[in-house]
Amino acid sequence: MNKNLNEISSGEFRGKLKSLGHSEKGSELTSGGDLKSDLLTIFSELMDEFKKTNSSCNMTFTAGNDKFHQSRKSRHTAGEAIDVVLPSSCHGDFIKLLEKYKSKYNGFSFIDEYRNPSKGATGGHFHVSYRKGSPEGGVSKTKKSISGQLGFKKYSGKPANNIKIIIDKLKKEGITDPIAQIGILSTIGKESGFVPQNEFSYCNTSDGQLVKIFGKRGRKCGSLKCDDPKFFDCIYGSESGMSLGNMDPGDGYKYRGRGFNQITGRSNYRSYGYENNPEALNNPEGAADAAIKFLTKGKGSSLNNKFKSVDESIKYFVDINAGGSASGKEFSKAKNVAQNFTMDGTGVTDTDFNLADTGSFLDTTTTSSPDIIDVFRNLGKLLSPDKALEITEDVDRMKNLMKKIL
Repeated sequence: MNKNLNEISSGEFRGKLKSLGHSEKGSELTSGGDLKSDLLTIFSELMDEFKKTNSSCNMTFTAGNDKFHQSRKSRHTAGEAIDVVLPSSCHGDFIKLLEKYKSKYNGFSFIDEYRNPSKGATGGHFHVSYRKGSPEGGVSKTKKSISGQLGFKKYSGKPANNIKIIIDKLKKEGITDPIAQIGILSTIGKESGFVPQNEFSYCNTSDGQLVKIFGKRGRKCGSLKCDDPKFFDCIYGSESGMSLGNMDPGDGYKYRGRGFNQITGRSNYRSYGYENNPEALNNPEGAADAAIKFLTKGKGSSLNNKFKSVDESIKYFVDINAGGSASGKEFSKAKNVAQNFTMDGTGVTDTDFNLADTGSFLDTTTTSSPDIIDVFRNLGKLLSPDKALEITEDVDRMKNLMKKIL
């Protein structure tokens, strides 16, 4: 803590909050014990700064070292945490200031329990705590902290580098809310594993499966499936019946699926600035730009504070990627990806998901094709389990792509 700050007592803090127009619920700040002076001193400084730019935003302090928390294992009982409520119109600026203080004081942390309520929460509020050198939740040595709020586990190498590129670009677009970021990253991750790539060959796909994926075009083009240029031109070209903007011979192959989320067709490549250099969509920078433009539709910072929970964010972006209402299987895959990301040093857990709302959304009718299963059962004998899983996920990704195009 800044040694120039004069530490204050609970009584002095009460006088300060009242002088600024704030209030306390009963005597909840200290009904179970005293509060640590360093927490009060830092929050007193924060109140002064917030009041200068948000004079009409009055806080109500609903908990501190109070009786309610005495039976719970919490920083409240150590006198190191307080709970605050304030009007929703003030949340955005308040969160920005809390983030500033996280960077300013090592050990200062907060939880937005309006959007991510803890299991014992009785209502929406901001939980704010301070313990010198030890932010609440800690940071595991196995987790990498990237781009401030968001961290990740499991990923390394190219996927890890690409994740950082995506997050940096999201921030440049004004999308700083970690819940929105996780929804976007989870959608991209389920599509490509964070490695941009070309749409793969269908040479080993059965004729029946081609019909399932492409409909009449699959039957018409099936005999060309082992000649990629001819096959993709037949499937996506000017005579395919698809409205993809492909006009010249070879356009179907030239503008086949690429990038983090398999952008397809000359008109789509043109929309994202890659008509003259389609291979650039497999460059992580280009792939990230295109995926973000596609998923966010230019909404930028308006996506901050839009979602009450991680699952709401995932559903929103998975649906956009599917071009409509996505299947429960796609949602589940994205949700699995989300488990690999961390917010404020804490892993994304079931408490970050609104599980009660997923029942009507989850679709149990989606099944894998026997043709695809047989192919990858044989491949699994030659590849490691991780590689076999990656290939299976690629097939699911392409099946979903075809649903969007058809």
